[in-house]
Amino acid sequence: PEALKQAGYHTAAFRSNHWLDAQFGYNQGFDEFRYLKEGKRAERYLADLKGGKELVWIHILAPHAPYVRRDPLLDRLDEVPPDLPSEVKPLDLEPYYDPAMKLPAEQERIFRAMYRLNAAYADQVLSRLVAALKHSGQWNKTLLVVTSDHGEEFGENGQIAHGGNLGHVLVEVPLVIKLPAGFQRRLAMPAGHVANVRVTPTLIEAAGGKPEPGMAPSFFQPFDKGALSELYLGNGVNRFSLVQGDLQLLWESRFANPEPDYYRARYAGIGGQPVPPLTQPVEAVFGRLEKAFADVLPLTGRRGDPPRLTLVRWTPNGTRAVDDPRQVNQMARQLKNAWMAANGAEATPGRSQGQQPKLTPKEEEELKALGYVAGGN
Repeated sequence: PEALKQAGYHTAAFRSNHWLDAQFGYNQGFDEFRYLKEGKRAERYLADLKGGKELVWIHILAPHAPYVRRDPLLDRLDEVPPDLPSEVKPLDLEPYYDPAMKLPAEQERIFRAMYRLNAAYADQVLSRLVAALKHSGQWNKTLLVVTSDHGEEFGENGQIAHGGNLGHVLVEVPLVIKLPAGFQRRLAMPAGHVANVRVTPTLIEAAGGKPEPGMAPSFFQPFDKGALSELYLGNGVNRFSLVQGDLQLLWESRFANPEPDYYRARYAGIGGQPVPPLTQPVEAVFGRLEKAFADVLPLTGRRGDPPRLTLVRWTPNGTRAVDDPRQVNQMARQLKNAWMAANGAEATPGRSQGQQPKLTPKEEEELKALGYVAGGN
């Protein structure tokens, strides 16, 4: 938004996640910053576009948990499980975030059905927004991008929801780009997979701006060095992924020993009551991990504990392991180069010195309701 403001654009945002609030800095660069709710205001905004320079960013929370039962969309399901609840909360999902907790088949059917209902609802909201944009008469002039920040897991990698690993179902997300009619530049999109970090420079270049130094290449530039993903501050582990074609290299570096109470502390951190109760505060568990994380090289990991490298191939039926040491070494070099291109020379992260916003009890409860842990990352 800041780059496009400099290029003369009016910038508007409609967000639907309490984490994306102005007090966390998410309104930076936006002229207008509003709550999406059911999307009616965003629809009116799009329908009233007159053809000037406009950036409109819209965040649809669904299908993020909590999953709400949406009876008008039940016909979207191949099978409606009996006793489908009115809501599935993050607190219902959280126990199965622990890989040691097996997800029962009947529970999985219910969770998947509720997730699909909320994915269908997101489709419905998006459909109304596109219809409003077409009503404005600006459809042919619009550059439209639709994507997501992550997928959801229901046991494919031994966990549930998102944030615990970089498995296939979590990092492969939709990406749709529609250029304006008659646009002079063409997308240089390769077959296979690309990184959505490249969306930002694509929008800036399309609007006539210049991306900042160090940004990823836009989709107007040929690029075939794979798609990098990063996930920090797990249970003593940082995780990285490089996807090249149908191959994915998973890189795990350890910065601390795992915390025995990590998963129970997560559960307590969103309002759960572990049995037996924790013998220490939630903040103590996450505090030890954050302290250790600050002093260890994120990609290399701690001394004497080399990164764990795993190569898998994506197939229509899931992933399968690939035993090819030469390919592992080649992709490991590519991943390291991609990481350094994105982050610079490797250094210890250090402790965050930024001022943390003070949450009201209501704001804390709203974040817990979305599954964000109080007292830890």
